[in-house]
Amino acid sequence: MVGREGVAMRRRGWAVAGLGAVAMLLASCGPRADIAARFVAIPEAAAPVIAEYESRLRALVAGAERERLRRAAGLAPGETARAEFSSSALRARYEAAESATTALESPVIPPLKAAAGLSAPQSLQYDRPWRRAEATLYLDGRAGTVSAPFRFSGVQAEAVTLRLQSVAPRRLRVRLSCDGGFRLNQRDAPERRDDAGETLAFELASRSRGEAHVELPALTQRCTVESAAPGAGWRVVEIEREERAAPELARLDTRFDICAIPPMASLDRLERAFFADRWMSQSCVLGQTAATRLLPEGRAALNAKIEALTGRPVSEAALDAGDPEMALDFSAAPRLDLIYVSYLHIRADFTGYLMARMLRYHAARGTSVRILTSDNLMLDDEKRLFAGLAATYPNIQMQNFAWTPPGIGAIAEQIDRIHRAHHVKLFATLSPEPGRSRAHLGGRNLHDGFTFDTPRDLSAYAYLRDYDPDGGPSLAFFSAYVDFEVELRSDAAVRAIAAHLSTLWHRDMPSSVIRPFSMAREQVGAPRRGMRHFLSMPYADGRAQEAWLVELFDAAERSIRIATPYLNPPPRLRAALERAAARGVEVTIVARREVTDPAGTIITRLNELFIERHAGQFALYEYAPDPRMLHSKLFLIDGRLSVISSINLNQRSFIHDSENGLVVLDPVFHDRIAEVFD
Repeated sequence: MVGREGVAMRRRGWAVAGLGAVAMLLASCGPRADIAARFVAIPEAAAPVIAEYESRLRALVAGAERERLRRAAGLAPGETARAEFSSSALRARYEAAESATTALESPVIPPLKAAAGLSAPQSLQYDRPWRRAEATLYLDGRAGTVSAPFRFSGVQAEAVTLRLQSVAPRRLRVRLSCDGGFRLNQRDAPERRDDAGETLAFELASRSRGEAHVELPALTQRCTVESAAPGAGWRVVEIEREERAAPELARLDTRFDICAIPPMASLDRLERAFFADRWMSQSCVLGQTAATRLLPEGRAALNAKIEALTGRPVSEAALDAGDPEMALDFSAAPRLDLIYVSYLHIRADFTGYLMARMLRYHAARGTSVRILTSDNLMLDDEKRLFAGLAATYPNIQMQNFAWTPPGIGAIAEQIDRIHRAHHVKLFATLSPEPGRSRAHLGGRNLHDGFTFDTPRDLSAYAYLRDYDPDGGPSLAFFSAYVDFEVELRSDAAVRAIAAHLSTLWHRDMPSSVIRPFSMAREQVGAPRRGMRHFLSMPYADGRAQEAWLVELFDAAERSIRIATPYLNPPPRLRAALERAAARGVEVTIVARREVTDPAGTIITRLNELFIERHAGQFALYEYAPDPRMLHSKLFLIDGRLSVISSINLNQRSFIHDSENGLVVLDPVFHDRIAEVFD
């Protein structure tokens, strides 16, 4: 362990420690003088920028370490007492992490100083190792050929874990060989090591019990996995390092941007809140808002996704019929390099199956597909549908987010395990054909509750699930929702958002830290309007999203308008809204008192308590278009700034859940959103 002085003073590289531990080791990876040599594609003058970039990344990792140790010791935010730690070793870790996080105390980061030869805006690449990476290969026991190789990414990774996950109903025989050796770990079995080129044979139990972890050293470039059910033929999957096989994708995955922002002294308070560099991960300004489409209706939003993947929408009659095997015309489908599908919840229903069919088509053409969702909400039918798709097409990869406690043993860890979820809502397609890339952002998940008022009858399809309007506390419940999304059609904007989401896909798995995506530099003449994408991982960025929204509310001079299904904000946000109302800002909130999802009884009471407390202070409106429930998440400020996001006005969104959205500084765009709000 590097001591406090070493953490604070040594100008060294660093790394995140691995397997199931919270320990963060600030280890030497070579002096900073080596930076320019590693980044030969950028001017030598960029070395100070890279050094500043690494210092920010180091602070985020240390901050996540501090947060984990604080939670483990039962410390409340702001407490610094060390006596609560169960051992001197944990106390030393906390002190080391705390000394490396002084920069996090300020929510805003000063703009970069000018550097000769490096202009803004500009995109650079960051490829130094700093994280632990994971990738999951699904095996279903079916014999036959595979359409595409499985690619694991080692970008910025000091270590890579390949998870072999069975989705087969019976035990599988497996043979594995790699060109750089590996270590194999299975539950209730001793670790096994293999040298380069040798083949190791083992077995996987059926379905969720069948899992093996393969630790791949940095030298490993290729592997071969052969699997077979008893009495069946072998299925061979070739595995290759993604950054070697797909360098263009690797460039997207390693991108970070230098933003051009107007001189901060020339901006008013709300503009400064929009343009400021901060610890919450943000894109640069993505351009003007002309190439956007508002999607307030669920059917139109589903059809926009169908159009993005097939080239044309389907008829209203086809949607009414609700046949998951309906004809889909791919004759006008765009060529796609990458598809991102990121939601809290994806279901095995009409909507989910249509998406699976369209992803299958593009996967068969060689498109890389990345699916992110929350493991704790996925029922067996849903896992089988999408994991089975990934087993058939290894170029479809899935990350089922499940937060893993660091193993210190505190009760708070087990609470966090239940509550923390993947809540980033984004659908994105990247096409090499001009004008055919798309991105959808907002509050919807990917299932029938966001498309129809009543569930589809899927009883004739054994591979799908009927969802019950009277499902009670079961995850198989059906509720209909009113929600909102915005579609972006600018190739540059969609590519930037996809690159930004790649920082979440390529996060450090033990800590959930995502690396910074942008750094700001003041520049006279920089655009004063536009839109930015943001990502939040609250327990890994010091709850920077909460600080940002407090700053936005405190900057409001005339109006704050909020649409939200939940009314349980953290105390700092509640206080900011109260301050705004006290200084004469009109605070208007559109919500719903009664919530009908499985946790509805508790959430309804929290909503009622908020209404009782603030009924005379804020303008509160109930929106209850039965049978649908309000699910939109909108923030509108002063007729100029709009936020369309996944953020609920509850504590989960600021403490536990990853979030994202689009923030837009543009009065014309604000008025378009305000029409929907009204």
